[in-house]
Amino acid sequence: MNMILFVHRADNMLISAQNLILRLFCSVSDPKKYSKTIFLPKTDFPLRVNGKKKVENELEIQKKAKFLGLYDWQWENNKGEVYVLHDGPPYANGNVHLGHAVNKILKDITVRYKVMKGFRVHYEPGWDCHGLPIELKALKSSHNKSHKHSPLDIRKTAREYARHAQEIQRNSFKRWGLLANWNNVYTTYSPSYVAKQLQFFYSLYEKGLVFQDYKPVFWSPSNCTALAEAELEYNQEHVSPSVYVKFELKKIPESVKFSVGIHTPVYALVWTTTPWTLPANVAICYSSYQQYCIVKSQKTGDHYLVAENVVPDLEKRIETKLDIVKTFQGSNLQATSYCHPMYKSTEFPLVEGKHVTMSKGTGLVHTAPNHGLEDYLIAQEHKLPIGECFVDEQGCFNKKTVSELVGKNVLEDGNEAVLSLIQNHIVHQGTFAHSYPYDWRSKRPVIIRASRQWFIDLEKLRHEAKKCLEEVQVFPLSVKHMLEVQLEKRPHWCISRQRAWGVPIPVFLAGSEKRTVISRPIVDHLSHLVLTYGTDIWWSLSQHELLPREVLKKSDLLETEEYQKGEDIMDIWLDSGISWMNVLPDPKIADLYLEGTDQIRGWFQSSLLTSVALRGKSPYKNVFTHGFTLDQNGFKMSKSVGNVIDPEVITDGGKDIGHDPPYGADVLRWWVASHACHHDNVHASSHVIKESAENVQKVRSTLRFLLGSLHGFNYNLHKCELKDMELLDLHMLHLIHQLSQTVAERYDQLHYNHAMFQLLHFVTTDVSSYYCHLIKHRLYCHKNNSVTRRACQTTLFHLLDAVCCLFAPVLPHLVEEVFLHHPDSGRAQKGIFRTGWIKCLEEWYNPEVNKTMELAASVRNVVNKAAVNLNLRELDVLIHTSGSLLTELKKLQSEIKTSESSLCEFLQVSHVLLTDQPPSLLPEDSSLQHGSVNMYSTGGKMEEVNFTVVLFPAEKALCGRCRRYTANRVANPCPYCLDVLELQQAE
Repeated sequence: MNMILFVHRADNMLISAQNLILRLFCSVSDPKKYSKTIFLPKTDFPLRVNGKKKVENELEIQKKAKFLGLYDWQWENNKGEVYVLHDGPPYANGNVHLGHAVNKILKDITVRYKVMKGFRVHYEPGWDCHGLPIELKALKSSHNKSHKHSPLDIRKTAREYARHAQEIQRNSFKRWGLLANWNNVYTTYSPSYVAKQLQFFYSLYEKGLVFQDYKPVFWSPSNCTALAEAELEYNQEHVSPSVYVKFELKKIPESVKFSVGIHTPVYALVWTTTPWTLPANVAICYSSYQQYCIVKSQKTGDHYLVAENVVPDLEKRIETKLDIVKTFQGSNLQATSYCHPMYKSTEFPLVEGKHVTMSKGTGLVHTAPNHGLEDYLIAQEHKLPIGECFVDEQGCFNKKTVSELVGKNVLEDGNEAVLSLIQNHIVHQGTFAHSYPYDWRSKRPVIIRASRQWFIDLEKLRHEAKKCLEEVQVFPLSVKHMLEVQLEKRPHWCISRQRAWGVPIPVFLAGSEKRTVISRPIVDHLSHLVLTYGTDIWWSLSQHELLPREVLKKSDLLETEEYQKGEDIMDIWLDSGISWMNVLPDPKIADLYLEGTDQIRGWFQSSLLTSVALRGKSPYKNVFTHGFTLDQNGFKMSKSVGNVIDPEVITDGGKDIGHDPPYGADVLRWWVASHACHHDNVHASSHVIKESAENVQKVRSTLRFLLGSLHGFNYNLHKCELKDMELLDLHMLHLIHQLSQTVAERYDQLHYNHAMFQLLHFVTTDVSSYYCHLIKHRLYCHKNNSVTRRACQTTLFHLLDAVCCLFAPVLPHLVEEVFLHHPDSGRAQKGIFRTGWIKCLEEWYNPEVNKTMELAASVRNVVNKAAVNLNLRELDVLIHTSGSLLTELKKLQSEIKTSESSLCEFLQVSHVLLTDQPPSLLPEDSSLQHGSVNMYSTGGKMEEVNFTVVLFPAEKALCGRCRRYTANRVANPCPYCLDVLELQQAE
């Protein structure tokens, strides 16, 4: 039986004194004496790259790693399935902003991950190049400001502006390291794209899904064009007039007439925030299902018709006590009529309206079909006259209305003018702050105005679109409901615009009645002209060239009739909405659409509707949305406010490098991956960017250590088999196996922020603080070609590949730079993205080893607790336990006492004494600590196992080479180091 003997206190005091002398001696000895005999990490991979050198370094890496050739390489060499990420086209109207970085980098992480997984990725970047913002910027930048621009002048300037903006953005995207088909980008103004769009329009027309009608639409007076719902933004602080107006009733129910007196006038009281629409009033709506009443104002004595439910609130708002005279069901208001204060000789009806609610107002709704979507439907239902619109394209009253209003802006002096005309009929006047639609381009209020426009009939598409959406996976799930709500509430899609920079609606107007003319031969001919002469043909060619005799003949049209080309262009949401048709490979369904939340009512909608209209299926299988960038105070970034962060300044630095240092593209990518890949808006600040840079530096430092530790290691010659590895090595391989699966799942789910959190924790904790810290003695001091050293180098080799691979989609520059220094020349030449995803052996998965190391970690925690404020290297430790815990620990140390075991390495002490014998006598300067772990017994029952650790000063001298207290004599290396030195001398 092995006995554990402790020296007496006097002897122990003697040993302590000897150790003190030894330590003092060693402290004055030459610390560099053996530095050349140990194997410190060695690499020319720089620890830090700062300043402008960082920019130069990343650009050089892009060249050496052949970033621009990777797209073609993966398409030719990867053997997996085709994965299609369809790029929602950014708008070509200026420099990039932080929102571009969020969107494009999230897409690039996805693309790079799929390439590494062996997919053949189809990702063709594109630009949305038409539309009003580009047209206005082009006009603003034009040198020709002296006269009105012709459509061709506008188109030429706008095209040049869009092309220039596209090139600027493309260069920024390349700077960020985006992997894409840069040789085959798409633009919505290219002839091939426009030709297909003309064909698409006719296909819709042929199916009866597109029509022209005179309807109220959102109209931008500031830009003189119709707008779609997706082109609006809502100002929550808009202030409108709040006016209560009385309309005298002419025909009223008999019961009401007798309750107030035959000769007593009764007024319908309505509330409006758009008094400028009152001249267009043709009806007042009520609800048949609500109770109405006649009330008498104590202030004026007037009798008003209002809904009974609103009376208490109405009294507060008009500051008048109202006495109820008569109550009755709304259905009794049938055949009731009134006269308008501006048109007293004409009677107008009260009609039922299902849209009437009691939430605010009076329960009676002023109805002007030319200026309200619901009003228009009411007019159609009750066959009310719609008449001509009194408001022109600039938002001013035209000559069709009363003379006092002509030329006045309806949102400004027009409101005041109308109120002045009906002053005697105003019961109360004030202001009302509410959400109001604005033109998202001009940031000015819009109006609803009737005009002749082209529409896509959503009533015929709505049900089928919702059915197709059921098969789509949407993240987050709440967005799917939002997409469905948009489909439900959208009354129609106005696709015509009154501008010059866009795709013409290919219709002609025939004869004096301006009959619409369109046919397949006409559209085929126009498409051919576009492909032959370019996209300006609608404005540059003559009427005869656009509609030649042979086309008229094929279309069964008379040559003698007069034809005039239409003047409208198509909505740019239609331009981008059909990108699936122009870009996607067959079967033209994308695996993923990834855009910001603004596209819920934009590109996601237009793409779905156009695809369903033409072929009855969705253009995407999966939809992912991300939020917007806000400043550190939660405000939307705006150049005018001065709270923007330029992504180019983040990557390449500002004018003042001291204030705005260049962080490089990978830091920008890290920020996006860690903070921006979720539905919520993301805050950006200099502090967050700096923190991202620090995290990237932590990864870089760890990778540098791994590279340096593999100096002189040839995997094919020096690799160690699993059976020869230490448990600590096997545990790290197990952790790599588990991590790779978890991170792959995060990448598959597009949870890049979760992946980055796990990877950073792994690098800083499991790799740097745990494994790399614990193996330094083996790595630096063991024999160069020993199994123990080669075992940890083999593990480090796999660890380097794993960390590089798992970070590669987010940090491509850093990882490719590491691979340029990789000890495996084959990997160095191929690069990380041509090497593929990490390949973990199933044998790495080892839950038994993991269990052992977790138990050992419990013991280590108790050792560390006992050694608080002490240097573990200066200590020896005794561990006393029994049973199953002792069995597990013996896997780490088979000897009773040693300085070379895995357990000693794991605990970082000089010696470990592992025994089932309790200590009988403890030295005076020892420290004792008890602990316990929960373990399953052989019968499968969980039980608590106790153990004791005793720490005491190391009884041996400090080894000048390995810096452990394992030497037998002062100034001598320890026995193990002596063997190494002898071997080195022999070599």
